[in-house]
Amino acid sequence: MKLAFLTPPARPVRRARAEEMGPASRTARPPCPLTPRCGEGTCLERAPNAAAEEVHMRRFRWIHLLALPSMLAACGGEPDGQQALGNDDTYDPSAVVAPEQNETPDLWFVELEETPLLRGGSESLLFQQKVVFAAEAEKRGIRYTERLSFHRLWNGLSLRVAPEQVADLARIPGVKSVWPVIPILPEDSPDEGGGAQTDMATAIAMTGVDIARSQLGLRGKDIRVGIIDSGVDYDHPDLGGGCFGPGCKVAYGYDFVGDDFASGSPGSYLAPDPDPDDCGGHGTHVAGIVGANGSVVGVAPDVTLGAYRVFGCGGSTSPDIMIKAMERAQQDGMRVVNMSIGSGYQWPQYPTAVAASNLSLSGTIVSCSGGNNGDRGVWATGAPGVGTNVLASASLENTHLTSIAFAISPDDKLIGYNASSTAPIPPLSGAFELARTATAATINTDACNVNPPAAGSLTGQVALVRRGGCTFFEKAKNAEAAGAVAIVFYNNTGGGLVPGLSIPAGSPAGTTPVGIPGVGITQADGDVIVARMDAGAVTLTWTDDTVTAENSVGGSISSFSSWGAGPDLSFKPDLTSPGGAIYSTYPLELGGFTSQSGTSMASPHTAGAIALLIEATGETDFEAIRARLQNTAQPVLWGIDPTQGHLDSAHRQGAGLIRVDQAALTEASVWPSRIALGEAAGPTTRTITLRNDTDADITYDVSHEPGVSTVGTYGTPAALSRPSVPPSATFSAQSVMVPAHGTATVDVTIEPNADLDERGVYGGFLRFTQAGTNTTLSVPYMGFKGDYQTIVALVPTGQGFPWLSRQTAPSTYGKEEAGAIFSMSGTGNVPYVTVHLEHQVAMLKVEVVEAGPLAKPWGTAYTYTYVGRNADPTGTYSFAWNGTTTMGRNIVKVPNGSYMLKMTVLKALGDASNPAHWETWTSPVFKVERP
Repeated sequence: MKLAFLTPPARPVRRARAEEMGPASRTARPPCPLTPRCGEGTCLERAPNAAAEEVHMRRFRWIHLLALPSMLAACGGEPDGQQALGNDDTYDPSAVVAPEQNETPDLWFVELEETPLLRGGSESLLFQQKVVFAAEAEKRGIRYTERLSFHRLWNGLSLRVAPEQVADLARIPGVKSVWPVIPILPEDSPDEGGGAQTDMATAIAMTGVDIARSQLGLRGKDIRVGIIDSGVDYDHPDLGGGCFGPGCKVAYGYDFVGDDFASGSPGSYLAPDPDPDDCGGHGTHVAGIVGANGSVVGVAPDVTLGAYRVFGCGGSTSPDIMIKAMERAQQDGMRVVNMSIGSGYQWPQYPTAVAASNLSLSGTIVSCSGGNNGDRGVWATGAPGVGTNVLASASLENTHLTSIAFAISPDDKLIGYNASSTAPIPPLSGAFELARTATAATINTDACNVNPPAAGSLTGQVALVRRGGCTFFEKAKNAEAAGAVAIVFYNNTGGGLVPGLSIPAGSPAGTTPVGIPGVGITQADGDVIVARMDAGAVTLTWTDDTVTAENSVGGSISSFSSWGAGPDLSFKPDLTSPGGAIYSTYPLELGGFTSQSGTSMASPHTAGAIALLIEATGETDFEAIRARLQNTAQPVLWGIDPTQGHLDSAHRQGAGLIRVDQAALTEASVWPSRIALGEAAGPTTRTITLRNDTDADITYDVSHEPGVSTVGTYGTPAALSRPSVPPSATFSAQSVMVPAHGTATVDVTIEPNADLDERGVYGGFLRFTQAGTNTTLSVPYMGFKGDYQTIVALVPTGQGFPWLSRQTAPSTYGKEEAGAIFSMSGTGNVPYVTVHLEHQVAMLKVEVVEAGPLAKPWGTAYTYTYVGRNADPTGTYSFAWNGTTTMGRNIVKVPNGSYMLKMTVLKALGDASNPAHWETWTSPVFKVERP
């Protein structure tokens, strides 16, 4: 078939068009001065130190940054009781935490105690509490700049404050907790380059959307779906054709940030306006999956969309802005909200997760991406997806891929390819001779700097280059220097097209960009071309044709999809939807259509399915919607070796692949719809309730299908998979009769395999098949074998963390040894504890102890609860102490003298009264010498 390209009409870019709409539509707000407070929702102050802002984006690697290394620090051994980590004197005292390692925030949430409005709180009390907070902060000399204020879904503020005053915020009466504001990126993945397109027709066939539309007549009509993302290009003919507002496809929306906003970038400030048009692309792609209706047809093509823009034209956003968008979506009457955005490794208590859960409980069902940290092992699901009442989607690879193709002589055989999105776009016509650069001796470093093609040797030709040995950028630059007009990379391993084809990858700063197109093909197609070139000259002809082929990993969970469970061993992710290489709408200025991969693409598929369910059933209760989707989901085979017939892990796929048609039609259900067993080393019994809403009795045969178990906290999940040690499940009865319009129960006893290693995560699927039919309802479960608190959180990295440290430059911390002196006069003269967390912790507390034989305690410097793990293997948090502590209800200014900082962390789900559930580190002795 021919590939249809949408030719964008001549129109100015978003900024120019916004100016045509009137000066009020896009007036940039002036930067806020660094004053004690700033008006709610109006501005983001400019950083007083531009250098600090320049490193801000690099240091926040709590998020699922896709370029993070996959090699992780090895876990330490099991602690013997209370784990104590001493100082490592082998390290140079001048050792430094570089800005890119620093994951410490400079924006903070302050959560207040009053219940938010939509959970029964009083509006007047919510207002009064913020007034009291401001007055108390001023009385205590805490200087901060408020950015946003919240009260509907979550009660609190986001603000900027000096690091040494963060602990002071938590001491203000009425403050429940203090949380980091973590810059976050959309949950898309570079695993697929441009050009490979998953046909929406095959994607919707996998999830039963085709049946729901063609046989049940479901299209999402009159259902409002909010897209909290980078906006939506409502000029796109598939998304409204230039219409925005009442009666349009995109009928609601708001831009909370402005074009130039990028969280943490120098001088960035909020410039909200009413126009949610998209100049980044991600939101338009997501919106098309939910509800495009044109050449691309989304899951629910007749939905009404709300576009809530939380990204500028590039860069990241912040969770406080996301909460503001959630509040607006709820007020606009959205019935479903999609957030393909996430902060990895967080707790369900994190503010965005709590706000999203409260949004679902208010009648607006929230669908979120589960995260793209598949190379980071278990417990990686991000917030808000980790929220208790949020549906987090894993990503499934589609069964087929459609790729644009070039032809090769002599028979014009079509070869599908991925095109680099970061190099010139390949043409759609023109013929060129192919030339290869590899020899038998250079095959593993083809076209690398160690053996570049000779100058002029590729003039006017397309270079065929084998992947491997150096970066795509290095190969492409060498081919270009030799005169090539384009470069074709063929894979050096079996399977699919060359993935992640980013031509600038590995390029040094300031390098001239590659000026020729670069495309990637499979190893098999590369071998075909090589064989033909052995027989004679081969011509490549660029075409606008496409080829469709089976996806070699189709039907399996995407490699990038994050693993659960939650850090509290909650059941995550919830479900699976197609997310690998999805072809959807894109802003007209950026080409109209594109292919992207990620749980970002799976989540809107789920959101569209929820819209169809609401249309079919009228149901808006979150638990009921979740039960329908999980009960009718189809568990997915383990992709490492699907021929073995093992089901993939429940803590990787959730309940399995959604089936919208069955979820809409089912008149029976099983409760609970998923089971989190928690720490369960031995047999655990749970009661299952089956509900029958039909007019006839139903008998169900019960069975069990185990999923693949895993062991270890970190590492490549494939290496951790243990298919040979499945859990077992026994039922109190082999069949259950459920009366018409009644319920029945059955007990199930689940036990991990005795041969599964300690700290293994296991799971499976309890199956209830209606007698004499193929109709099956399912309940997934997951559990942890052994003692969860034996996982070590304070694992020393190669730099020997924790440290006593000092801030030596913005976002840079130097290690201090015994005898360090602090004047307590500012950020650079106060002691910090710099720590690397290898696992999420329930509490991190630092106490001050006087040095000497009596070790006199001087109270608590600060306490943080529900701290997420570091995203990077060498990433760190640095917490400042300003010289004051709390002792009982009193705030004490510690006098000059010699002290130690004692840090203790309470492990995830730990018992605070059990010493074995704490890890402890004590700093070297240092001196406080105020002038």
